[in-house]
Amino acid sequence: MAAKSSFSKNVASFYDRHLSASTTLGPYFRKCVDFQILPSLRGRDIRVLELGCGNGNLATYLARERSFHVTGVDLSPKSIALARENAKLQDVGVTFIASDILDEHLDLPRFDVIVGHFVLHEFLGADFDRLAAFLAAHVEENGYCSFLENNSFNPVFRWIRAALPRSARVSHENEYPFDPARYAVLGLHFKSVRRDCPAVNLADRFYRQFWPHGVRLEAIHSAALTFDHAMTLALPASIRPWVSYFQIVSFAQQTVGQRLNPGAVRSPWWRYRAADNL
Repeated sequence: MAAKSSFSKNVASFYDRHLSASTTLGPYFRKCVDFQILPSLRGRDIRVLELGCGNGNLATYLARERSFHVTGVDLSPKSIALARENAKLQDVGVTFIASDILDEHLDLPRFDVIVGHFVLHEFLGADFDRLAAFLAAHVEENGYCSFLENNSFNPVFRWIRAALPRSARVSHENEYPFDPARYAVLGLHFKSVRRDCPAVNLADRFYRQFWPHGVRLEAIHSAALTFDHAMTLALPASIRPWVSYFQIVSFAQQTVGQRLNPGAVRSPWWRYRAADNL
């Protein structure tokens, strides 16, 4: 029997309940992709793997805007069905596979880039070590991996999450943000691992996740965005990953310091509306 991850039966059903019908990648996440994907890769014959592709918005964006050869993998057959419909509506060719990424029967080649949004934190303990080994075996020697993740490096964030009841946030019993322990595990499989934060996302994230939906106020949201933008301008890049709720984790068998797009930081990506995001 194929050795699947221990949470396979729980995670797919959880995310099926929160699956978005949106067919476009919001401005916030497009800016994340601009930071994750090296501009020099545009127009080249690049193979990309997206883990946890969900409704396919990221995969179709990369196929449409960058002309990459994209494969998306997700646990949920429901998500894959929606992703295929999404790609069909946008008339782009993407290969979608419904599978547990740790299923030993899954046969995939090596890819130039492996990406994901909020995927690494779903793997715990031995499963995360197996995931790191999978990534090392499926990324080209001169390629790299880059994942947008939530943050557990800040002790204040850890305390808030521990204090809040799970019913007050969108998460399941196996979920916990990407933390220093898993960062260290990646270092066992890759020669270079780094964390980046092109712009702080803190007040906005807490507003959208914890402010009651029935009393959402645009003025308060605008103030949250302004605060985050001010923090982005005030804090050096080395400090931002400790302050922001989100971070980008990149790793490769070579130095990844120059693989990300520094120009993306200058883009005013803090100006977006809550409706454009999760």
